[in-house]
Amino acid sequence: ILPVALELLDKTTINASEDSANLGLPVEAEGSLLIEMDGVKEACEKEIQKIIEKVETNGATSIQEAKSDEERDKLWEARRTAFGVFAKLAPDIFSEDVTVPASKVPEMIRKTVEITKEYGLKVGILAHAGDGNMHPMIPADKNNKEEWEKVEKAFVEIVKAAVDLNGTLSGEHGIGLAKTQFLPLVMSQDSIEFMSVIKAAVDPDGILNPGKFV
Repeated sequence: ILPVALELLDKTTINASEDSANLGLPVEAEGSLLIEMDGVKEACEKEIQKIIEKVETNGATSIQEAKSDEERDKLWEARRTAFGVFAKLAPDIFSEDVTVPASKVPEMIRKTVEITKEYGLKVGILAHAGDGNMHPMIPADKNNKEEWEKVEKAFVEIVKAAVDLNGTLSGEHGIGLAKTQFLPLVMSQDSIEFMSVIKAAVDPDGILNPGKFV
């Protein structure tokens, strides 16, 4: 069975979405997994039944199966609008991108919640659960220096927690500038210097992605 989508929303995200749009989400649940299949109708129906049996065996408290495009769209709405929902909670949203092995997603969620709680911050988590790619979202105010410093410290700990779980710094959004400091956690100094050499060879004037070497 190979779903085309396997999207996870944590409890905070579920509750924020439900407060905003009343989508009928299971607010008592610790998380919600959105699973989508495609293919030949008869084959999909058999696979969907196997999935239902599997999630029931693993303790699912409720299961909703879309029977129409309208029902499907309603289930997807929480995932599609999650970032916008969080944008209502604070002037700014600090959104991250880290990846861990799929089997480590539950542990990474727990660690992320623990880390943000230590700093008195709120966090919502979206994840592409099939490949372990996670997006913690922290609503905060950049103009509140003390609060934003806590966000940045939490960010450092979240990245290190992902690496400790045999994960990586980024799943789909690249290293950029903010994560350059973490490269030594996952790469040797020789590898980092080798990338710098390649960057210098193809961009000797530093006009492509200025300030970056990856």
